This record gives sequence, C-alpha cells and structure tokens, in this order.
Amino acid sequence: MHKYYKILGLPENASKQEIKKAYRQLAFQYHPDKNKSPEAERRFLEISEAYEMLTSPIAKKRLRRSKAAHQKEKEEEIKKAQQKARDNMRKRYNEFKKQEEKAQTKQYIIGIYLFVAIVLLIVVSYTSYNYWYDQQAYTNSDTTMGRITFVDYRSYMIAFHANGKKFNLEKNGDRAFEDLNGKNGMPLEIGEEFLVVFNQDNPKYFDVLFDPITRQTFKIYEQKTLIKIKLWMTENEMKVDDYRARCFFVKIYETFGIPGLAAMYYFNEPLVENTDNNAWTFETFSNQQEFKDIVEYCQ
Repeated sequence: MHKYYKILGLPENASKQEIKKAYRQLAFQYHPDKNKSPEAERRFLEISEAYEMLTSPIAKKRLRRSKAAHQKEKEEEIKKAQQKARDNMRKRYNEFKKQEEKAQTKQYIIGIYLFVAIVLLIVVSYTSYNYWYDQQAYTNSDTTMGRITFVDYRSYMIAFHANGKKFNLEKNGDRAFEDLNGKNGMPLEIGEEFLVVFNQDNPKYFDVLFDPITRQTFKIYEQKTLIKIKLWMTENEMKVDDYRARCFFVKIYETFGIPGLAAMYYFNEPLVENTDNNAWTFETFSNQQEFKDIVEYCQ
C-alpha cells in the first residue's frame, strides 16, 4: 500500500479527502488529452490504479488477511484498476475523436457551401454580363451581314461592316467536344454567313442571329450533314446513295428546320460531349411520326 501513497505524494495516514484531492490534481495534470509527454499515459494509469486501491474497501481489509490471499486480491485489484483506467481513457479518447470528427465534418460542409456559392456567383455574374452585353447590341440597332473568319476552342471571329468601317470581333460559342457550335446547335465553320445586329453608336456591341441562314451557310450545313446522314443510314442497314441522303436532308430541314439538322448531325454524339444534341436526344427525335414519315418517303 505504501507505493500507492507514494504515487499520489501522500503520507500513509492521509485521509480519504486528501486522497481524492491528490488524485484529481494529478489525474488532471497527466491526462493524455491534456498532457502530450511520452510518460503521461503511464503516469495516468498509475495514478488511477493508486486511487482505486486506496479508496477500495477491499483494499483496507486486505491488511488483515493472509499473505497469499492478499497477493491474489492485490493482483485482481490491480487488474481492475488498470482496466478501469484504460476504459476511462478509451472513453475520453473516443469522445475527443467524435468531437474532432464532428468539427472536421462541419468545416468540410462549410467549405463545400462556400465553393458552391462562389461557383454560382461566378456563373451568375458571367451570365448577367453576357446578357447585358448582348442587349447593348439592340439599343439604337442596325443589321448587316457577317462572315465567320476564325473558329477557336471557345470563341469565333466574325467580320462585318458598320458605319463605313470593317470590324472583325470575337464572340463566344457553345463547345461540343470537337466542334464549336452557334446558338442554333450547328457547328461553326469559316465562311459561314449570318445576320449581325449591332449598336450604331458602338458597333463593338453586337449579336449574331443564326436563323435565318444564307445560301452559303446552307451549302456548308448540307455538306457536313450529308456525311452524318449517310453514316446513320449505313448503321441502320438502309440503302445509301447521294439521292436518298439529300432527300433526308431536305425533308428534315423542311419539317424541323435547323434544330432538326443539328439533331441529325449529332445523332451519335455522347451525352457528356453535347448536352443539347446527342444520341439520347436523337432517340426521342427519331421516334417522332414526322421523322418516320421522312424515312419511309426517302427510302
């Protein structure tokens, strides 16, 4: 018993209150959650064991028992005290980990909300600016014919004359994997012609109208779409020749307009590469009775 008083720094005649007071002070000092020193856990276990031994009624009666019984009970009490100390430490550690994980999860959620808010702010700001920019073209506006001169990954250049001057200005398009599309869904290509609306006070504010299209643009659309029509006919085991393919092109344009040509052009496009016109949307498009009538007519 002497060593347990020594662990708590007390004389052997210390009272129960002194034992409790010493235990609380030392347990607080060496608790692993508070003390990060290598010896903290071992000291905390010794202190807890000493407290359990000195406050246990069984321990006090042990002095009156035989040496063998005393040793056996001592070992059992030591094991109980050590186990209780471990359980207490494990419980505290688990509570600490739960609080830490909860705080970390909260930080993650806050981070995600902030990220989403920033992305939305950027998208709204960008969209609002583009809308405002396009609307300036319709203030004191006039129209002229423009011609595509350059097509890049995200934008294109269109040349037009306004107020006696020539302009060659940049405009954003809609990216669809290998192609850059206009607002009508068809791919942009150098040489295509479209009507341009511009602000007479400042022609740098302009917008491009993709419908109606000129004869030049119609020819380009025809050349590009006929290739896709023949490919679709081949995949569907139809008889393929220029006459039947052009029949499809003309009838689709007459029935569905440019959106129909865009649907046909991207009939095998994956959804991730073009969300507006792709294999899924073409499935719906081709199931329309009007399209089935065109297939029957041209075959």
